[in-house]
Amino acid sequence: MQKQKQQHRKKFLRDMGKVTVALAACGAVFAGAAVAYFTANGTAENTFTLYGGGGGETLAIQVEETDWDPDGDHTVLPGTELKKNPLVTNTEGVEAYAFLMVSVPLGTVDGSPDSPLFALNQLNTGTRENQWTSVESWNSNGEKHEVFAYNGTIAKGQSTSPLFNSVSFSPAITGDEVKALPETVAINVEAFSAQKSNIATAADALELSGWLPK
Repeated sequence: MQKQKQQHRKKFLRDMGKVTVALAACGAVFAGAAVAYFTANGTAENTFTLYGGGGGETLAIQVEETDWDPDGDHTVLPGTELKKNPLVTNTEGVEAYAFLMVSVPLGTVDGSPDSPLFALNQLNTGTRENQWTSVESWNSNGEKHEVFAYNGTIAKGQSTSPLFNSVSFSPAITGDEVKALPETVAINVEAFSAQKSNIATAADALELSGWLPK
């Protein structure tokens, strides 16, 4: 009898073990199904039209000097005046801020070293929208650099007013001082422009040029 009880107990334990395993397996199946039921995917896509995308226009400018005669005689004597009237034209794109940097060569004039060899005549500076404001000037590499900001903005097809109307070779320079100079010198005018939209001020736009000394 005792032996039969032991065999029966072993069979019961074996059966319980099978049931336990079976329940554990069923539990895993249901857990997996629950995860699958609560799994989801989603995306959101926003489409934007890019100004200038697809090969369209962006922003382009040009420095123009309508009074400068490229084929004229540019040999100068002390006091010589030449017509030169730089302005900026927005040839393509959005409304923009405009800036000009004028670099005038330096030399000794009437005994004073590092003096500008040329004067800019009829400077169009002031507070009106169609005038310019001098932002900063400094000397480096044998030139006086001066940056001017246009008070207004220019849209596509529009131009600024000229910054100045002519230049004059210094009347105070002596013959010996002229001889000490190279045979040719140049006045360089460089333009920079930046979109008005999303740039709060002209000063912020000028920062993008990298022109101003640190």
